[in-house]
Amino acid sequence: MTNEKKITNKSALQYVIEKCEIPQEVKEKLEKMIEQLDKKASTPKKLTKEQENNIVYKQQILEVMSTEEGETVTDIMKKLPALQELGYQNQKWSALITQLVKEDKVEKTVVKGKSYFRKMM
Repeated sequence: MTNEKKITNKSALQYVIEKCEIPQEVKEKLEKMIEQLDKKASTPKKLTKEQENNIVYKQQILEVMSTEEGETVTDIMKKLPALQELGYQNQKWSALITQLVKEDKVEKTVVKGKSYFRKMM
């Protein structure tokens, strides 16, 4: 397996325009396709309903987390009975808390193989 960079549609089209002798009509069509790719890439993506819900869930999780001592996912979820009633497993909440860690809103500490989380100040 190589570490070569995969070629994108845009770079392939640009390569053909620059390196190949093609009729002007075809060149214009390829340039138009590049413009369409750029336009598509620049449009903001709309969040799904699940992603919107996850933002709300993360806010609720942050509100109940302690800044003093670490808590397990189970400890945090015991403080949020409304979220528990949604029927998701701890893996869902763990994934959301991990997102908060990546966003530098929560700090993760591992003690004897068990993860503890605390809200950053």
